[in-house]
Amino acid sequence: MEEDIISRDSHIKYNLESYLSYICECVDVKDLLLNLDYFTGEQRQEIKQLVRENPVRATQKAFKTLMNKDSPGLFTALLQAVEEDYPKIVKLLSGEVVKCDENYRRIVNLFATTVINEVQPQELLISLRKYNVLTALEAEETMKDEQNYGKTRAALYIITNIHRHVEDWFKYFLISLIENGCEHLAQILDDDMVQKIKAQASYNPDNENTDEEKQCNDVKEHIQNIHHKVSVDTKIKNIPLPEKEGYTKLQNVHSNGDIAA
Repeated sequence: MEEDIISRDSHIKYNLESYLSYICECVDVKDLLLNLDYFTGEQRQEIKQLVRENPVRATQKAFKTLMNKDSPGLFTALLQAVEEDYPKIVKLLSGEVVKCDENYRRIVNLFATTVINEVQPQELLISLRKYNVLTALEAEETMKDEQNYGKTRAALYIITNIHRHVEDWFKYFLISLIENGCEHLAQILDDDMVQKIKAQASYNPDNENTDEEKQCNDVKEHIQNIHHKVSVDTKIKNIPLPEKEGYTKLQNVHSNGDIAA
């Protein structure tokens, strides 16, 4: 049994090392600190300090700290810690194929200003949550940003985080734009994919009283509850303004093909 754990840990660690750069751009280090007990108090403090300067480097430091530890079951615990919110990262760590999304991230980055200036964050959130593109915590953070800094800041938060969790995030982002009256923005991003989406039987904007509509209503109610909670909370202070260099930072993952172990 112990040999099986060691073997599984080695497999996960190998995949983590192989795709560390990409994984660090997706996983929020706060989730690692919250769900794993393998960091010392000093290590946690150093990582939290680094988050303020460079979140991606902070995540990288956290992962490298874990990789330097000799603790059976650690990487199995890591897999379980990200299982709920990062399904595409779980696939990578498990050795499964994940479609490369580098081009999609570049497209979103290229047209980020246009998208941010036109979308309504609260409405977009309902669709994005329905497709699990953003987590409940990220939805709450978006609402806080809109409450304290306005729609532009909230839309920026959405654009910055939509790539993190699910493999087909770009397709769901386009669907969300279409569902919220921004088909022209979806067409700017990828008109070919928009046409495919509209041709699919699973996408039918006139379909009423379906399970999908019920799910959408449930998510809408959740977003409204978050909005009420944020409205009565004290305004957040000392949140850094967006970087002047651009809306997102893109790094090369793989220039060709899929991401796979």
